[in-house]
Amino acid sequence: MELNTELLTKISDWLKAGAPEDQAHGFRFNMWQWLEIETRENDRGWCGTACCIAGAALVFGDFEMVDTTAQVEAEGFAEGQPLHIFDDHTSTLAAEALGLTQRQADHLFEPWGFFDIPTNPTPAEAAEVIDRLIATGEVTW
Repeated sequence: MELNTELLTKISDWLKAGAPEDQAHGFRFNMWQWLEIETRENDRGWCGTACCIAGAALVFGDFEMVDTTAQVEAEGFAEGQPLHIFDDHTSTLAAEALGLTQRQADHLFEPWGFFDIPTNPTPAEAAEVIDRLIATGEVTW
């Protein structure tokens, strides 16, 4: 499997910029949230709230799929409800989009079981990991 360096670079650049919500369709960076939305009374029926690296891969890689799924998931819920679209499937979908092996995906998306890292890694720390992955093919936190 070949790494999708173009998508990894987009995510890294977003993280290096401080993970601004306006560049990520309203999502902010949070390694503890796969891909969270909140229901809203707007044209889409939802807004982005938080995503991790895996969620960012979907947001930057195939936003149309994210938008379509979020609209379906949000339908029928009152405004202000947090929803986790894709749930655990986020990891699988993101690994495919990024061209990661299962080991790389596990280490990148759920690093706490493999590395001694802070509870809440910063966007800058996550960007460094992605840049090392692009350069070496290894995930090291």
